[in-house]
Amino acid sequence: GAEFSVTPVLGNDQINGVTDYFNLLVSPSQTRDLQVQVENPSKEAKTFVVTLTNAYSQSNGEIGYEPKDQDDVDPSLTAPLTSFSSKPKQEVKVAAGQTQTVTIPLKVPAAGFTGVKLGGIHVLDQSVSAPAEAGEGISLNNQFAMIIGVQLQTNADAVVTTQPDLKLGKVAAGTE
Repeated sequence: GAEFSVTPVLGNDQINGVTDYFNLLVSPSQTRDLQVQVENPSKEAKTFVVTLTNAYSQSNGEIGYEPKDQDDVDPSLTAPLTSFSSKPKQEVKVAAGQTQTVTIPLKVPAAGFTGVKLGGIHVLDQSVSAPAEAGEGISLNNQFAMIIGVQLQTNADAVVTTQPDLKLGKVAAGTE
């Protein structure tokens, strides 16, 4: 298994009673720290990469939250969630049997934004063990990651009142 867990540290500003991801009503120019607790119950110290990510549409039409290169971001995204933070990516070492709180500072742009900003806090365990036996053929190393969702909006009704403005980028055959 993953041998670690990630829990959001939620504040009083959660909306709609959500308790397992950040669902926040924010104001222009507001600063807000997002915090997650990374627990390492294993008997060895672990290193984690904690990254604030932008949500995106995967090729199968579902929402993806994994980190992506800035070159892969749709050019119509004018204010990505990652641009709200001065520390969108951090490396954290957690001692064996310990829990550490990681803080991602956010500052909402002074102009605010329309609609909903979706993303996540992606926590990747960098402590990968070598394969048991190196030989011919294929060997696999498992890497484990967890994601805590982040949803920001400046209007409490943004989820239902914002009108989509979809533009078809390109369509091509592919394999997955």
